[in-house]
Amino acid sequence: SAFGGQILWFEDGAPYITPAIRELPMIDRLTPPPAGRSGLMPLALTQREIMRRALQAAGREMERFGFSMGPAEIAGLALGYERYYTAMHDAPRHVSRITAIATDLVIAWLREQERAYGGLDVLVVAEHVFHQVHPDHTRAFILPYLQAIFAEFPSAVRIYHNEGRHAPAHIGMVPTLGADVWHFGSDVHPLADLLAQVGEGLVLFGGLNPHGAIRLGTPEEVRSETRRAIRAAAGRRVLLSTGTGTTPDTSLENQRAMVETARSA
Repeated sequence: SAFGGQILWFEDGAPYITPAIRELPMIDRLTPPPAGRSGLMPLALTQREIMRRALQAAGREMERFGFSMGPAEIAGLALGYERYYTAMHDAPRHVSRITAIATDLVIAWLREQERAYGGLDVLVVAEHVFHQVHPDHTRAFILPYLQAIFAEFPSAVRIYHNEGRHAPAHIGMVPTLGADVWHFGSDVHPLADLLAQVGEGLVLFGGLNPHGAIRLGTPEEVRSETRRAIRAAAGRRVLLSTGTGTTPDTSLENQRAMVETARSA
């Protein structure tokens, strides 16, 4: 939205944003928009401040939790994903430039959140393009920019969010990102398999299939799946949760079953 894309809002479903960059040569004249003052960023800060004040009135403090979409996500939305993907083959210079501009914007936006929140204890960068292109393109056009973002915030707990199915070559790159945690897709990657591939330096965040027992099953089925995830971890550090996200129709009883089982393990 900060680049000027038109946002279309739907009564049922997520909003859609039209590409803001219609031709690749426009990238040569592009500059990062003002972080925190353009697009939906000011509204995000305002919404967060309203929530902070409400919690403070109830005697609670809000977590200092920063979030941004990743640079390839932003470049893909601003340019249109199809054009962004084909430009990796046809116009690599333009892809590098727009991804670098998006990287500068992400860092500046996270800095704005850091200033507004009084610091960042945790930050999340959601980058789903990482696994959607050939590993060579990931290394050339995405990996160094994500590394630059995570390197800017060494004191925060840094979470890479991508619930997609990663090929072995993509999995091998994830530990080099500089992230501390990977919120992964438990519906596409069994916990035990992924633990064996990422090594000891990266904490996995997930373990339960968000479309399985926790959403559709009974509390006892959730307990059973939770126990399997704990056995799969086998002493490794894991943030037990649903991998991807928790759908709105997941019952509180099933979520409590997961938490209670983990606490009693």
